[in-house]
Amino acid sequence: MFGTEVARLIKEDQRMYEACSKGKMTHSPCRYTLIDLFCGAGGMTLGFSEKFGHPFESIWANDFNRFCAETYNRNFGPHCVSGDIVDILRDGSMEIPSADVVIGGLHAKDSAY
Repeated sequence: MFGTEVARLIKEDQRMYEACSKGKMTHSPCRYTLIDLFCGAGGMTLGFSEKFGHPFESIWANDFNRFCAETYNRNFGPHCVSGDIVDILRDGSMEIPSADVVIGGLHAKDSAY
């Protein structure tokens, strides 16, 4: 039983990989919206994008480093806000849109480096 389930999961993974690599998922009527917190230059967003065969559209992003935010905006469109997310939320002057998926990288202040 266990071996059969593993084989089924491997086949499903292979099917999804092939669909993504051939761009089939980007033609799907299902489109998902994405918010990227602590986005840096957008490496995580890139992994979710059509460039990698996924049906996700980034609609809002944030990074406290303005150079990262500028790079992100050049790569994905002008929706990355530069600044500390705590200040942005506290200020209340900007509404963060709702999205299907929220991802977040490692904030530099939380890093051991």
